Amino acid sequence: TVSCPTGGAGLPSNVVSINVEEPRNPTITTNPGTTVCAEDVTSLVFTANTINTQPTDTYQWAINGVDVTIANGYAQNETGTTYQVDTLGDIGDGDVVTVRVATATPDSCTVTSTGVTMTVSAAPIANLDSNATAETICAGSAVVITADNVPGATYTFRLNGLAVPAGDVAGRVYTTSAITQESVVTVEVTNGAGCSLTGSLTIFVPKAATAGTVSAHFDDLVLCPGDNIANDIASTNPGTLDGNSSAGSVLTYQWQQRNATTANVWTPIAGATSYTLDISDTPLNITEDTEIRRLTFATLNTVSCPTGGAGLPSNVVSINVEEPRN
Repeated sequence: TVSCPTGGAGLPSNVVSINVEEPRNPTITTNPGTTVCAEDVTSLVFTANTINTQPTDTYQWAINGVDVTIANGYAQNETGTTYQVDTLGDIGDGDVVTVRVATATPDSCTVTSTGVTMTVSAAPIANLDSNATAETICAGSAVVITADNVPGATYTFRLNGLAVPAGDVAGRVYTTSAITQESVVTVEVTNGAGCSLTGSLTIFVPKAATAGTVSAHFDDLVLCPGDNIANDIASTNPGTLDGNSSAGSVLTYQWQQRNATTANVWTPIAGATSYTLDISDTPLNITEDTEIRRLTFATLNTVSCPTGGAGLPSNVVSINVEEPRN
């Protein structure tokens, strides 16, 4: 029962040292904040903050406990001290972001931060519609453009990028006669959460530049009583589209006549809508002095401009009928 050396002063072995890693205590800061609009998610930057940081420490970001890695369907592996969201749909309302910090081997201590809960507000809808046929009008015609109804939202309209007169806007409705060529109307809709979305609508405008010219055969300029013109009234120039006319516009026509029977009022010739007045398709019964002309229109999406049948008039062909001798 006697132990030597005495007094508990036995012979010492070698020493085994056990080190405890200094804590990292990771926290997350979020820029610009934990509340964001859905369309701004990719502007979010998360930063890991630790104490006792070492260059050999490694990081892994996670959303709702799922690591942000390519294998998990994300755009890239997020293993840095900062994480900027790559894709709009990566973070939704209520998602929790964490970062896991691991020290180097052999210790390989791992600690996960407290989660940051995100509030993501959905963007409003921002569709536009108009009262125009296929969004097509004639230059200077009034058009009413309406945005979707979003309760509590504000609406900012622009025409070709410029703010529109305040007097042309009533809530979500924009009324204008200022569109004289193809234009883009946009609206920025901002909801009560401060989130916004911009929608756009293209308004098409067909425009004719010149009416062109027509010519009758010399033999048809003076008729005997009871005769009729024997030749087509030809198009010597079909007219032209304006350089700013919307793509897809075409020239269309309407022939007119006036005489005593029409009270000297220009009156459409039924069925005469070609660039040439084809007598075989549209026989004329001329019994008195008559003037004939052609109106030229620019047409797109069934909309013909100028409006109201007031196309650009060609020159006038005058056909005289000899007075009867009897």
